[in-house]
Amino acid sequence: MKGFIYLIEIAVAGILIAIILSSLLSAQEVKTNWDRAELIETGNDIIHSLKSTNEFINIFNSTVDIDKLTPPYVNYTIKVYGIPKNNIKVGTNREALIKSYLDDVIVNNRKISYDVTSIDYDNVYSFDVLVFVDEYDERYKNKLIDFSKERGIVGINFEENDFENFYYIGNDKEIDNKVKKYFKGIGFFEPASGTTPPTGSFDFNGDSINFIINDDSIEVIDDGIYYVGDSIIIGGYEFTIKKIDKLDGVWILPEQSFVDQYFSGDINNNKKYEYTTLIQSTVAVASINSNGWILGNKPKSPNVYVPTFIEIGNDIPEIAETDLILWYAY
Repeated sequence: MKGFIYLIEIAVAGILIAIILSSLLSAQEVKTNWDRAELIETGNDIIHSLKSTNEFINIFNSTVDIDKLTPPYVNYTIKVYGIPKNNIKVGTNREALIKSYLDDVIVNNRKISYDVTSIDYDNVYSFDVLVFVDEYDERYKNKLIDFSKERGIVGINFEENDFENFYYIGNDKEIDNKVKKYFKGIGFFEPASGTTPPTGSFDFNGDSINFIINDDSIEVIDDGIYYVGDSIIIGGYEFTIKKIDKLDGVWILPEQSFVDQYFSGDINNNKKYEYTTLIQSTVAVASINSNGWILGNKPKSPNVYVPTFIEIGNDIPEIAETDLILWYAY
């Protein structure tokens, strides 16, 4: 009899334990769901606040202080899709040559920089883009094919049809429309001479203009004063003055007809400008992939994603998809 009562006591205890565990797990699930809801609400509030003040667009150049909108117990980062990375890591077989082309550029008030080093075939995924001139090491072809399924490869003066995300730079090849768009958005740069006063010159389609660089304008010899946003005619084409820096130089943007005729081969090419911009824009586009890129710190788990879209359109139209990723600091 005592044994039977003991078995009943064990069964009752088991039932009570099961009820208590069920309650604890249920409470934990409610807490987890509440935490997620709070983080999502926080993310939506941040996005709404930034968009209502037209500040969201500035997250790409780090001039927005999101910390002031975020509770102290919440951490965040941003994942970006659809536009080139802010800093593009480039691996190449011709480091000195490619470095000479890939200076920092500015598109839609956002600086894009290129970090160029010699390719390490054993660590290709440490790069965002690979740039090969004339050839590549065919012993690593399969590895490069796998790389091209996720990231971009640029080939200069050689063609390789086995690569998926492949951008070719050479004669008589069709250029990706995104490359044409960023070619227009990056524009052309003339460095300051370093003299006093600093001077420069632009040469397009057989025409040349010489200018003096002032604090906020350029003075074209025998023509007049031009400011940022002004249009100027060179070689029969209209260009817009994009930026003036007395110490650095002058940036100008071409009109669309110049871009169209350049890529159709109807313009007397001056490689000093066009070829440099072609390589810069091609590498920028090649850095765009479906996996996106992190703007800030690497996120921690568990976290929530709060997505939104932002239109950027100062120099060229861009649409960036962003995920505001949030997690608790504790």
